[in-house]
Amino acid sequence: MKKFRRPIRNYFLSKFVGMFLVGTLHAAVPSPRVVQFAHAIAQAEGFYVKGSIPNRCHNAGDLKGTNFPNQIGVCKGGHAKFQTDADGWAALYRQIEKIQDGTSTKYTNRATFRQVAKTYAQNYRPWLKIVSKMLEVGPDESLLEYFNKSRETYFTENFNFNEWGGEQWLTKM
Repeated sequence: MKKFRRPIRNYFLSKFVGMFLVGTLHAAVPSPRVVQFAHAIAQAEGFYVKGSIPNRCHNAGDLKGTNFPNQIGVCKGGHAKFQTDADGWAALYRQIEKIQDGTSTKYTNRATFRQVAKTYAQNYRPWLKIVSKMLEVGPDESLLEYFNKSRETYFTENFNFNEWGGEQWLTKM
């Protein structure tokens, strides 16, 4: 009987550890909208230009400040410096997620892209043009509309109203 107990204990222990790891990894993955917004910001800030401040500092969002996770210092102009590009991307994703969930102290999720651009970038017009074009949004669209757009599109494009008798409800309203 003793031989039988250890494999069961090990099985449950491995399942528990597996569930913990999967849950942790799942929580660390940003949503596709956050990733798209981050890449648009990186493009507008010049991260992909070799030798630019965001590129040299591994700071895709050209973030300024001193209290980001995995920050190793400050570059010219007060821009945060990270050891790797992955650390810089993680910091940018986290800042966008704070805007999305309403916990940002600088931006509200009800702000328009134009309002964000005026606060985020010194020369906001080209920044707004690049970000708006890459995300296919209007400059006066709110961030909340942008983050919720994928859900609305899914429900309106992929739901067959006729299959459920929905056309009757639509015509009576």
